[in-house]
Amino acid sequence: MSDISFLSAFVRFYFVAESRDVAEMGAALRDAEALFADDPGYGAMHQLVMRRFVRFVKESVPALSPSKARFRALQLVTTIDCVGRAVAGLGLRKRVVSRWADDCAEVVANQAGFPQSAAAKAAA
Repeated sequence: MSDISFLSAFVRFYFVAESRDVAEMGAALRDAEALFADDPGYGAMHQLVMRRFVRFVKESVPALSPSKARFRALQLVTTIDCVGRAVAGLGLRKRVVSRWADDCAEVVANQAGFPQSAAAKAAA
C-alpha cells in the first residue's frame, strides 16, 4: 500500500468514525471531549500519535529535516482533525463523508510533499 493510499484509508476511517460519533452522541460528545482533554492519558496518547505521524511523514518524504517533518506532521494531524470534525457536523451520508476524506487526504499529502502515485500524476 502506498503512503497516500494508507493516508487516505486512515483519513476515511477517522472521518467516518467522527461522523458516526457525532450522529450518535451529539452535544454530549463535545462535553466528554473537554473532560478527556484534562486527562494525563489523553496527553500521552496525543504524543504517541504525533510520534507515529512524524515517523510516517519522515519515511514518506525522506528529504525533510527532522524539524520540518515534525511541522508537516502537525499540519497533517491538525488539518485532518479540524476538517473531520467539521464534516462530522454536516450530517452527511457515509459515501459523501468518504469523498470528503479522500479529498482531504490528497490535499494534506500534497502539502506535506508526499510523492504522487502514478495514477495521481496521470489524472493531473
